[in-house]
Amino acid sequence: MSSRALDESGIKRPKAGLYLTDEALMKSTLSLLETGGGPLEASAKISNGDAWNNIPAADLSSLSVAVFDLKDQDNLMDKAKDLLERCEQDTAVIVLGREDNLKTYRRLKAIGVSDYFSYPIQAGELAESVSRLSSGTREKPQATGHIIAVHGVRGGLGSGLLAAGLSVVTAEDYGRQVAVVDSCLSSPTVEGYLGVNTSGNLDILLDAKDRLDKVLLSQAIIRPSERLALLSGQLPPDGHPTVWPDSVKILSSLLAEQYRYQIWRSQSGSPLEAELLAAAKVVVLLTGGALPCARSTKNTYTWLSQNNKSAKVVLVYNQVSPEPTIPPTYLAKALGVEFDLIIPYIKGLGSDLVNEVPLNKKKHQLYKQLTNLAKLIMSQAAPEPPSSWFKFWRR
Repeated sequence: MSSRALDESGIKRPKAGLYLTDEALMKSTLSLLETGGGPLEASAKISNGDAWNNIPAADLSSLSVAVFDLKDQDNLMDKAKDLLERCEQDTAVIVLGREDNLKTYRRLKAIGVSDYFSYPIQAGELAESVSRLSSGTREKPQATGHIIAVHGVRGGLGSGLLAAGLSVVTAEDYGRQVAVVDSCLSSPTVEGYLGVNTSGNLDILLDAKDRLDKVLLSQAIIRPSERLALLSGQLPPDGHPTVWPDSVKILSSLLAEQYRYQIWRSQSGSPLEAELLAAAKVVVLLTGGALPCARSTKNTYTWLSQNNKSAKVVLVYNQVSPEPTIPPTYLAKALGVEFDLIIPYIKGLGSDLVNEVPLNKKKHQLYKQLTNLAKLIMSQAAPEPPSSWFKFWRR
């Protein structure tokens, strides 16, 4: 990990973080870890049960093992999921709680928790689990990254801007490890919104699928910030889109081992459109007030209902002009649905984008809409088609 402590010989030591509410348990566990030998550095923090909302991301990123006492939390499962996503992929997470049953243990293991203890807890058992998990003897963590496709049903709807902004908010405000991928190789825009002046090598990466591995991926990734990775690329002017069989599956599997969230920009007609929409866990279906949008939106969702039934669809109307041909209320009525988010026309946004893109300016209207979209994405439970869509796609 990036900030493991060093012992006297200069060898990196695994680090354990104990976030407990019981001071006696903390002292006993620390004492056993310190006297038990082994190259383990342990630190602890006592809380009044505030769910550890203010732990710095840097502290969590340095841990081999994290122990979270959630016995005072109303919803243990939801909080455990949140803490898992805030930790690194290879951090072993131990949860403490009140529920003493096999069902709770199995549910926590299913979402990625490495071990679970219910009160009353023996310090010796907890210390033994921390030592075992820090030694690297646990199973390799499963790839748990989620694919989020920001899909514009036609050009000019702002899919690149929203994909870039959503990735920044998810990485900075939520402290997640995020990879943003611009699959629109004929007109990539995400890199520009993130302040990157050089085009990436996504097209070359996809062509190298037979030898695509972590090393090659790390060479192609651009890092606009510490918790944000970017993949983009551009076809030559005389180039033709190539169909890369299983390219999304291979690349997303590698990304899922390192990044909790993959935000892919997609657009109707892009070379990876079908593969991406078929693999996405969440599809942000982006439409607007132009006449072709209604038919394109309906066609895309019909395709999703046939090829990716488990995808959660978030329907977003982006008003890119002050007087759209079809206002959101009329379009919603025509389609028989309600929009999950309506982004109103933002006066002066075009000139703002020429200068510093206001993706993280908290007083800017664009930031407010991006945080609204991020909340919708982050709140998604087990994905299933929204009931409001059934009437729509069965037409």
